Amino acid sequence: LHERRDESARLRRKLAAAGSARIRLMGQFLDDAGPMLTMMDTVARELEASGWDFGAMEWNVGLVMFSLKSRDFYAKLLRKPNLTCESRFAGLRSTEARIAESIAMNLEFAECLKARGEELGLDIGFSLQPIIERTPKGKMHPGVAGIVQLGKALQARFG
Repeated sequence: LHERRDESARLRRKLAAAGSARIRLMGQFLDDAGPMLTMMDTVARELEASGWDFGAMEWNVGLVMFSLKSRDFYAKLLRKPNLTCESRFAGLRSTEARIAESIAMNLEFAECLKARGEELGLDIGFSLQPIIERTPKGKMHPGVAGIVQLGKALQARFG
């Protein structure tokens, strides 16, 4: 959502068309909470200028499990020339260490988004997904287990 031009105006029009119905928005950030926070603020300004508020809106944010080893792989997959989170994974040799860092990173992002959502009066939920589900040999990728750990940690923090 946040990378599309004029997306906040589109959301305002969709809310207006829906009337008083409850709207669930799906957003996704992959390696940085900043774009999502910026998007939330932009939408808030757009709605306030139109006399709307966040009362009819829920936001479901996608959290993604990274196990960043090859920058080129993720850059190609995500169609991004560089990844904000890359430095967090520098020097982490084992898959387990990278998954642990990904869990920590996602929890930090979730805290930021939850806090900003509360300030705006916005209900925020999270969906979880690994970027890779299977290894080249066909086994389940350890990142899938990381998603379970992340889900449990989110549940413990946010209930």
